[in-house]
Amino acid sequence: MLRIALALSVAMLLDPALPGRMGSQETESSLPLPLKVVHTQLVNRRGERVRLRGVNAASLEWTSDGEGHILDTVRVAIKDWHANVIRLPLSQDRWFGKAPEQKDQGKAYRALVRQVVDICAGQGCYVILDLHWSDAGAWGKNIGQRVMPDQNSLLFWKDLAAAYKNHPAVLFDLYNEPHDVSWDIWLAGGKVTERNRRTGTELTFEAVGMQPLLDAVRATGANNVIIAGGLNWAYDMSGFLKGKQLSDPNGNGVIYANHTYPIKGDTVEQWTAKMEAATKVIPIIVSEFGTEEKGAASAGPHAEQWVRDVLRALHDHDWDWTAWDLHPRAGPRLISDWKYTATPVFGVPVKDALAGKFPSKEQPPTPPPSTPLGIFEHQADVGTVLHPGSVAYDAMTRSYTVAGSGENMWATRDAFHFAWKQVSGDVALTADISFLRQGTEPHRKACLMIRQSPEADAAYVDVAVHGDGLTSLQFRDAKGAATHEVQTNVSAPSRVRLEKRGKYALLYLAAKGEELRFSGAAVRVSFEEPFLVGIGVCAHNRDLIEKAVFANMALTTSFPAPARSPVLYSMLETQAIASTDRRIVYVTPTRIEAPNWLHDGRTLIFNSAGRIHCIPVAGGKPEVIDTGFATRCNNDHGVSPDGSLLAISDQSQGQRRSLIYTLPITGGTPKLITPLGPSYWHGWSPDGRTLVYCGERGGEFDIYSIPATGGEEKRLTTAKGLDDGPEYSPDGRTIYFNSERAGRMQIWRMNPDGSEQEPITADEYNNWFPHPSPDGRYLVFLSYEKDVTGHPANKDVTLRRMTLSSKQIDVLGRFFGGQGTINVPCWSPDSRRIAFVTYQLIP
Repeated sequence: MLRIALALSVAMLLDPALPGRMGSQETESSLPLPLKVVHTQLVNRRGERVRLRGVNAASLEWTSDGEGHILDTVRVAIKDWHANVIRLPLSQDRWFGKAPEQKDQGKAYRALVRQVVDICAGQGCYVILDLHWSDAGAWGKNIGQRVMPDQNSLLFWKDLAAAYKNHPAVLFDLYNEPHDVSWDIWLAGGKVTERNRRTGTELTFEAVGMQPLLDAVRATGANNVIIAGGLNWAYDMSGFLKGKQLSDPNGNGVIYANHTYPIKGDTVEQWTAKMEAATKVIPIIVSEFGTEEKGAASAGPHAEQWVRDVLRALHDHDWDWTAWDLHPRAGPRLISDWKYTATPVFGVPVKDALAGKFPSKEQPPTPPPSTPLGIFEHQADVGTVLHPGSVAYDAMTRSYTVAGSGENMWATRDAFHFAWKQVSGDVALTADISFLRQGTEPHRKACLMIRQSPEADAAYVDVAVHGDGLTSLQFRDAKGAATHEVQTNVSAPSRVRLEKRGKYALLYLAAKGEELRFSGAAVRVSFEEPFLVGIGVCAHNRDLIEKAVFANMALTTSFPAPARSPVLYSMLETQAIASTDRRIVYVTPTRIEAPNWLHDGRTLIFNSAGRIHCIPVAGGKPEVIDTGFATRCNNDHGVSPDGSLLAISDQSQGQRRSLIYTLPITGGTPKLITPLGPSYWHGWSPDGRTLVYCGERGGEFDIYSIPATGGEEKRLTTAKGLDDGPEYSPDGRTIYFNSERAGRMQIWRMNPDGSEQEPITADEYNNWFPHPSPDGRYLVFLSYEKDVTGHPANKDVTLRRMTLSSKQIDVLGRFFGGQGTINVPCWSPDSRRIAFVTYQLIP
């Protein structure tokens, strides 16, 4: 249930992780999440580590129109070079239209910067707005790269920060490369004299320190992450380690910039040692680096090796970076022309690194000819098999023909033929799978598999393509345990991929001629390292042998850092109670929440982006239910016992507090039921006369009831702490709810008048949202780990079932979920299935 009043602030509107927030699907799926600094790392609003990898896009410092290329440069950087951050150098004079070529007070220049920001943000890419050129305090004169920012720089940051304050994609780089001043001047400012070594002239002006610039940004209300480069043209970091750090108590934090080039005089090893020492204390981004093919003497003929050594250090230490520069005349150059041809020494390895190809540990596509099993090391029959299986590898086509017998791969033991390789860590296996003949067994299986051992009852997860086209993610989560599956809504895909990332195994599918996409099937797995990865075939008939071909096989044993922030996918799923097998109904790269069943048993409803949607259980395209003025519906909604009405909790009116309304199930004008708010609907009495809900009154969350047609509410709980999630038993004699009154959130029950309140769980989990089955036999609820406070989104959770007659609790599933998974009644009318939403963050 939503616990935060939805204010119309930029931060909330643009943060897809915020539970129950309202915004367009475009906003949810494309904009990057706002950033902040935590200790020495960048994290997003979900607390996930964000790794910035990108390029500089120069020209707006020395021109007002980006030479006509800047927008294409940004698009190419994101699409073709896979950058997830663009550093955009700017000129304070051109921002205000003070350059000689400008006649419009900078209007066109600022609009061009806005276009760059919009392109980046719309593609999920961050953008660093960098004050690169200043003017020594004289508008329209001395425009260039000065030793320090000046009084006009203060005006620049006040204006730019106000324009982009709290924009989730934007970071502020205070000043490009301070140099030839003291650390005290760097920090606080003061009078400086800049000497031109070529002309012998001097320029004296009042420099503004980094702290006053930061303070000017924060005074606008902008909390964006700040970047600040050190001395010696942003190479010297020593002052940061001696107390010359910026104070930012009210913002999202500061990252310190390092610019490394061969001309600095250090070897890559010496630079790496300095970086290692600094990053133990402060967060750092290497926002410039590079060299030309015939660069400085310190690089010389070894320029390419210098680039590769720097890239390897960046990769191995997981440091953030932007290479200089995606412009054919801004040395060092990543490209040689406006066709964006990568320069061989610098551009090619950087482009490869951004694409995750350098450094890489991916298995070579063509194994040595001397390897009879290709990328695999062993083959054997697993379990009891009457007819021996085999593997034939064709090195020319990189295809494997696997023959396998065996009765089944299910329950607690398997029987099939298996070829495998021993690996550790994250891994992915990809192949085109097809059976050689039509066959007689519709449930014969060809699999990509990760398995703990060759033992018949070993833990495993696989992608199983069946003879009838059914494709599912099957798993046994412990040795000797029962097998379960998540069925996809795609039949007989052309290409499949099994991927293990951390604690989760994911299934990707592709139809013929299409690219792989996430299927929605994901399970939490646990393997001891090393484990086995391979391919297998089961005939599903002990008297037969079936053959399948695995073509275009690819094994990946290392993943590059994502080029941009991961995308949140939502999966609407159903689960059969008898078998506990799951099926994907709908997959979307947006946030959906809280499914209910309609009384026909063939339709589900859920909320997303403030609206209520319906979709067939068999799958299809969701349709919006007309809820009139109620366009900020949260995840507390449900259907009346007779199926005629829909209860919603909406925040679109008045003070934006959640209020409960009812309307016809087919749509219509909502009728207000609870004038007081916040109120969050959760249950309907079996006779249809009463609603129960959670309400906040005077700072306390308690359970209330109210006539379904409106009237006076009745408070049912008075204990200190949160009481939530009330729902009637099917006989109307009991209300189940969750309460933290005893310290940890547990499931309770009481009589409909609030009497005889008692706990029915008392375990190490935090248990939320009890839902009794329509037949009265079971209670389903969601369990968080004991250290999780509240019911946040995007957590490892466990869906559990209690048999009410015996109070025995068993596990239905372990997955990535939480807020939005089962907030409201989730049982099918016949008590045979439940519906819920799971989530995944997909790179």
